[in-house]
Amino acid sequence: MLYTESVKEDMEFLPSPEALKRKIIVKAKKKAPAEKANESESEEEEEAEKIAVELKADIQQNKKVVAEGLSSLVNICQAVHFHGFEEAKVSGKCYQMSSFCETKAEDLIEKSARDFVAYNTRQLSRIYPSGTRTGSSNYKPTPFWNVGCQIVALNYQSSQRPIFLNESKFRQNGGCGYVLKPKFLCGTGDYDPDAVMAHRASTQLKLIIISGQHIPKANQDLQGEVVDPYVVVKIVGHPADAQKKKTDIVRNNGFNPRWNQEMSFSLKVPELAMVHFIVRDCSTTGKDAMLGMYALPFTSIQEGYRHVYLLDYLRNLVSPATLFVHVSIE
Repeated sequence: MLYTESVKEDMEFLPSPEALKRKIIVKAKKKAPAEKANESESEEEEEAEKIAVELKADIQQNKKVVAEGLSSLVNICQAVHFHGFEEAKVSGKCYQMSSFCETKAEDLIEKSARDFVAYNTRQLSRIYPSGTRTGSSNYKPTPFWNVGCQIVALNYQSSQRPIFLNESKFRQNGGCGYVLKPKFLCGTGDYDPDAVMAHRASTQLKLIIISGQHIPKANQDLQGEVVDPYVVVKIVGHPADAQKKKTDIVRNNGFNPRWNQEMSFSLKVPELAMVHFIVRDCSTTGKDAMLGMYALPFTSIQEGYRHVYLLDYLRNLVSPATLFVHVSIE
């Protein structure tokens, strides 16, 4: 199952996901091709001594040396150091990829978002959590998706909102693991995330949160407790589209609460937006408990009357809890 095809120096595009079905791709550093041996014995001895000195230097400096066997398996995911967008534009290859700590990537987005988008149209980038996250917490993946980063790695040990959004996003396309980026993140690289307000028309999303069915208690062991549910709807995606609205509270009714409340959202970049439904229990003594939620990409929403099946953070069904809503898009 290993993908073992060699790459050509002038290769412009990576193979498609279709061409890589049921293949395992090895990502690691690739050793440079070995130089041809010199004919002169003296030169051979001199080279051998030089290699020995370099190897010794690599071991005080504590450098990791890629094993020859591993290096030979590396082809379309060759790990390289990132030396700036300008150098990558001039000499970067489609089969070379760089990894960025979340803090480094955030800094690049803040200072050079447009260049980051252009970089991701040519090469793969991988984002990984900071080493300071010793408790396996996670960053928000959406800012990195917004500039076209292909591999946004998360700590899967924790059942938090970032994992929930990641699972929700990648349920698209049959849950195969691949999701196509919007065309403006795949094309010529002239998309500027900081300038979307100026040239993009808005898409209107209108929701009517009609009712709920069988909303559970936060703690099933408490006898006699009745929930006071309300619904929060968040738009997660481009910062220009970040919005949050909520319904009124229905007192003492988790069985069939009725809200009949309309919400309108104006979206500048709907291709990047995710719609996040959260049902909470209003508390007068502490934090409002999360009773169930659901999230899906805006591009996956269908208009009309819909049931929203509520899940927990692990994406297990909170059966048979649902929301009944109406969706319209203009």
